[in-house]
Parts: sequence; C-alpha cells; structure tokens
Amino acid sequence: MSNEEETSLSKFNAGILQVKRIHDLQEEINRCNLNICGIDNQTGLFSYEIKIACLSSLFKEARPKAKEDEIEKIEKLKEALYLFLKKFPLFTYNKHSKKQRIDHDVYEIMRKLLDEYEYLIGDLLEAHAFNSPNKDDYDGL
Repeated sequence: MSNEEETSLSKFNAGILQVKRIHDLQEEINRCNLNICGIDNQTGLFSYEIKIACLSSLFKEARPKAKEDEIEKIEKLKEALYLFLKKFPLFTYNKHSKKQRIDHDVYEIMRKLLDEYEYLIGDLLEAHAFNSPNKDDYDGL
C-alpha cells in the first residue's frame, strides 16, 4: 500500500471514528432528555449536567471547522447557561418538609437555554457536514 493510500485510509478511519463519537454523544443527549432532572446512577450527576457535557464535547468535535462568529455565539450561550445555573439553583430545599423541589421558573429558563445550546450545536454540525459521512472528503475510497 502506498503512502497516499495509507493517508487516505487513515483519514477515512478517523472520519468513521468521529462519526461514531458524534453518534454516541447524540444518543446520550437523547437519553438525558427523557428525564432532564433525573440523576444518573453511574455518575451521580443530574441528566442536565451530562447533557451540557455532551453538548460541549460535540462542540469540540466541530469547532476546528467552525467560523469565528459561530464559535463566539456558542461560547456566549454556553457561558450564559453556566452563569445562570450557578446563580439560580434548579433545586430548592424546604426546611420544614426536608425535601428538595424543583424551582419551575428556573427549570423553564434552563430548558430554553439548553435547547438553544443544542440547536446551535446541531446547526453547526449540519453546516459543516458532521451529521453524515461524506465520501468525497476521502479521495480514492
């Protein structure tokens, strides 16, 4: 096998692995959406925390091909989401009943921010053809 063929095959394999990583992250995001305030038994994290981490990982996959304005828009929204969750806790503790409850106003805003974050990253992946492999990117295969 020539160096050119090996390079082409390596690029193809790297592309396949990237598609799998993106698929796995999107699958995890969809799982988190089923119960966004639930706690994951394996990690002990809330589903919304896992979703944010997965969305950040998706962004890292696409960032090298992103335009500066795309990066800036996503980074600003990500920062707003982090600041919001830090300033306004999703759960409040009732001293009398000794139970936690969801602050529904915070929940609604968090959902909107999370949805917008997900949409922007989805648009970025779509705009730069990360959602489907493109055979044309891999000459000779």
